[in-house]
Amino acid sequence: MDETLETARKTVAALEDMEDGGESLRVSETAVTVSLDHAMEYYLYRWYFPDNGKELHISPVPYSAYYLQVGSAKLREGKPHAAFRCFRKAELWNPVSLTAKLAAAEALKQEGKLRPYLKKTQEAHRYCLTRAETARYYRNAGFYFVEKYRPDVARACYIRANRYFHSQNADLELQYLETSLRDTTPQMTDEEIDRLLLAESVFTRPDETSIQVVCHAGYDLVRAGRMQEAADCFEVASDISRDGELQALVRRLRG
Repeated sequence: MDETLETARKTVAALEDMEDGGESLRVSETAVTVSLDHAMEYYLYRWYFPDNGKELHISPVPYSAYYLQVGSAKLREGKPHAAFRCFRKAELWNPVSLTAKLAAAEALKQEGKLRPYLKKTQEAHRYCLTRAETARYYRNAGFYFVEKYRPDVARACYIRANRYFHSQNADLELQYLETSLRDTTPQMTDEEIDRLLLAESVFTRPDETSIQVVCHAGYDLVRAGRMQEAADCFEVASDISRDGELQALVRRLRG
């Protein structure tokens, strides 16, 4: 067995054996402890979860990552419900983790729980900051509308996904719709896509606030002398905008 997975399983089992499932390690009357994967997540957490004056502690133990590993193993074993419970714990330890939210959505998808699947996908949108991540959001939404027999909205989702980041997955879904409907994929303008998506409460653009928070994090990290982490932030912040100045700054910081 993989040593990292074994460590994750032992750590998760120890938490689950606690009377409160490890909750007392995460939240107290005066502090909240989180398990983050990157410095930019600290800034996203501070922005979206102010904690009402409680102190914020960063766990030295990667509890969120451990729950993700165990959940992923359970998903591979064909146990989506058990996997979902792990992914929810991963989210509790890291509420800004896109990976945890998308994993939870996948578990719900495998359970056939379509409404919760879409809700979790919508929650993930705020943290889809790159072209590839944004495309994943639209592919997830597209799957929901295929299952709900809304091929017009599904097509809009998959077309929008490919405009952000072209993938074989979206191509195959569009081909499936062509075969099922016995017609060709229509040419759709961005305005036409927006109208269909807005009518179903699907987001039409990445979350600008989150991108600005990550950009701010980059400048803060530069001032702190943490150049590689700052470069990561600027790389994310410039991925969708293709901002030339930020891209040049990334190259300088990478040295």
